[in-house]
Parts: sequence; structure tokens; C-alpha cells
Amino acid sequence: MRLWSLAFLLVVVTGCAQLPPEPNTGGEVAALLPKSMSWRASGKMLVTSSSNNQTLRFSWTHSANIADRVVVSDSLGLRSAVLLHNKNGFFTVDSDNRLTPLSNAMAARHLALLEMITPENWAALLTGTQLDSETVVAQVLDWSTLDTYRVPRRLRIEANDDLLRVMISEWDVISDE
Repeated sequence: MRLWSLAFLLVVVTGCAQLPPEPNTGGEVAALLPKSMSWRASGKMLVTSSSNNQTLRFSWTHSANIADRVVVSDSLGLRSAVLLHNKNGFFTVDSDNRLTPLSNAMAARHLALLEMITPENWAALLTGTQLDSETVVAQVLDWSTLDTYRVPRRLRIEANDDLLRVMISEWDVISDE
């Protein structure tokens, strides 16, 4: 159950984040990934709260204009949670690929944040796009490149008393299914 709540934290903080613009360090800066591009990112995240610290692995698949699918697992890969966000809302996915609305499992106070976010904005944080939010503060600490695009390698996200550090080890462009 603790893993599920941490996966939910990932969803909440990606919903309303603000990325400060990165300074130009000279030379030509590559563009961010376009919203129309499908991609996959994987890596690790450290979730720190007043009552819990945990390292998790994640694989995030963004299918442009279709859905975002996030698989979060413990550091050994023994337990995992699958979250899906599409035009119909947020869902958990069980082992038989059945969708359960996230609202059935989450506290009502978080639902307003989740239901206001479109699939494009849900993934925007991970790609370094700036969103307008006073609730969540996010910062890209390190950048990498994917083809001709600039993509985050390390992110720091703060929301209330929670801190999420994301280290992305692999980016891939994928074709839509």
C-alpha cells in the first residue's frame, strides 16, 4: 500500500508543476520534446516526506494524444503499480489490464488536482515544459539530449512537505501504437 501512495504522489506532483527557465549557457539550445512526439523515459526517483523515504524505479510511456502509462516499482522490482492517464481520466491498471478509476482509491482532496490536468500536461513536467503553478515547485537540475531535443536528466520537485528527486537514465522516441 505504501508503494501505491508513493506512485500517487508522482501523479499529484506532475499535475501542477512549475519549471523555472534554464539559463542559456552559450551555444545553441536544443528544443524541448514537442507535445506531438511519443516517448519513453525510465530511471529512479527518491521520495522524501516527513514520514517516509523510499527509492523507486519508474518507466513512463507517453503516447502522444492517447495516454500516459507509468509503471512504478520498488528498488528491487518486486512490487509495482501501474497508472494510466487518458482523455477519460486517471486509472490504476491491474494484472489483467482492467482499469479502475483512481477516484475509487484516492482521498477526495487530491481528486481536484488530478481531474484538472490533461494528458499533455501530466507528462509535461518530465519533459521540462514550464507549467503555471503556485502549489508545486519543480526545477530541472541537469539536462541531456535525445536526438535534437533537450530533455531533463535530473529533476527536483517540491509539494507541501514532500520532495521528489527524479533521475532519468534513459530516453527513447517511440512510434505510436
